[in-house]
Amino acid sequence: MRDVSALALALLATGCAEHLVLLERNVTGLPRTLFWPPPEATSVWASGPAGSPTFGEAAERIARTFQVAGYGDEGWYPIGVDYTHGFALTTRLERTSDDGAPKPRLERWSALYPEASTLPWLAWARETRLPSQGRYRVFFVAFTDLPIGPSKRAPRWNEETLLASPDMPPMSFPAARRASAGYRVGVYVYEYASDSPDGKGAFVGSDSEVPAARHLERAGLGAL
Repeated sequence: MRDVSALALALLATGCAEHLVLLERNVTGLPRTLFWPPPEATSVWASGPAGSPTFGEAAERIARTFQVAGYGDEGWYPIGVDYTHGFALTTRLERTSDDGAPKPRLERWSALYPEASTLPWLAWARETRLPSQGRYRVFFVAFTDLPIGPSKRAPRWNEETLLASPDMPPMSFPAARRASAGYRVGVYVYEYASDSPDGKGAFVGSDSEVPAARHLERAGLGAL
């Protein structure tokens, strides 16, 4: 079994340059610089206070929770230059049932989307090609002290709230840093659906019948 803690920290330490230029399916020529808050999601869930763990402890717990639930290849991001306000991850696009439960493995993952979704993709792929008819999902999970919710307004747009940029410098993940009392886990759920035989699909807005908390439960991520 892989060392989840070491993997999580390695991804966080090296993932910036690698993951900021990841898969941009059907999204070209659009801005790649994004600030907090994350792109508008279908639904959002937030935990209570996280209890002031170190960043390393929080990353290990989140990574292990996803591993146990059958996920892999997450894309890790700093929140702010030098992780000023925490860190985040995105998951690979997966197919789900109408109630948010993942499909069996062979139906769940598609070679059309072999890597974790990027933040620019989540921001701009309001209409996109999906592997087939059905419902799909991406999770964005943040460990942060910034406001968590549906707001589209950034508290400020500067290096402290920068999420993604092709020019973001390499950074070392501060595993020993102790989170303040204001840190929480926030989960943003992005749903997509297609009823077309050719897989032409679209983002599902906030009228989804499955709330974020149920997505977490059905996906096996209740430990978050």
